[in-house]
Amino acid sequence: MQLHSKSIKTAPALFDLNNDGWNDLLIGLYTGGVHLLWGGDLNEVSTDELKSQELTIYPNPSKGIFNISSTKLVSSISVYSLNGTEVLRNHHSSTFNLTEFTTGLYFVKVIFEDSTIQYSKVSLLK
Repeated sequence: MQLHSKSIKTAPALFDLNNDGWNDLLIGLYTGGVHLLWGGDLNEVSTDELKSQELTIYPNPSKGIFNISSTKLVSSISVYSLNGTEVLRNHHSSTFNLTEFTTGLYFVKVIFEDSTIQYSKVSLLK
């Protein structure tokens, strides 16, 4: 097996970044980027969870302004780019604005007042 010369200069780190009890993996890349992989129990992931009625983000896709509709009170919203970089954080808000960011897919982490967490994805159009 031959390793690509750039793969030798990566720096993986395991740590529970979001305090959910699962180790998350950060991989520093030779090119200067970082990959973030959230830890979790694969046995608990299901289609039903992804289609939960507790959280709706609309319009999706959007040109930048997104609204959150939920049966629970929102404590904070974190928005991540595809490379795992947090690009926005709002507290106690039911909207967020991505108009200053580039077109593409973003991941949204919503923490509710009861400390539960839900993830979703949104598409930003220009």
